[in-house]
Amino acid sequence: MGWDIVDHETDPPRIPGDHVRDEDEPAQYLRRLIGAFDQEGVDTAFWFTFASYNSPYHPDPHLDLDMAGFGVCKVMPDGRLEPKRAFHAMAELYGK
Repeated sequence: MGWDIVDHETDPPRIPGDHVRDEDEPAQYLRRLIGAFDQEGVDTAFWFTFASYNSPYHPDPHLDLDMAGFGVCKVMPDGRLEPKRAFHAMAELYGK
C-alpha cells in the first residue's frame, strides 16, 4: 500500500528512503482495470480517491506525501488541484 511509505512519527511527516514519484504506474493500472472491466461486462466502476487532501504534493520527495496517495489529482502547496496522468487517462478512456 502506498500509505505505508509515510513516516507519521516525524514532524512534519516524511517519506524516508529514495522513493521516486511515478505517475505512469497508476495511469497504466487504471487503463488495465478499465480494460478488464469492459471485457467482463462491468457496467459501473469508480476510482476511489479524487484527491488526497491530507497528503499534499511537495517538490521535496521526502515531503511529497501525495506520492503515497491514490488521488487522480494532486493537492498543490497553495491548495489548488492539479490533474495527474491517471486523471488524463480516465478522461481519455471515457472520451471527455
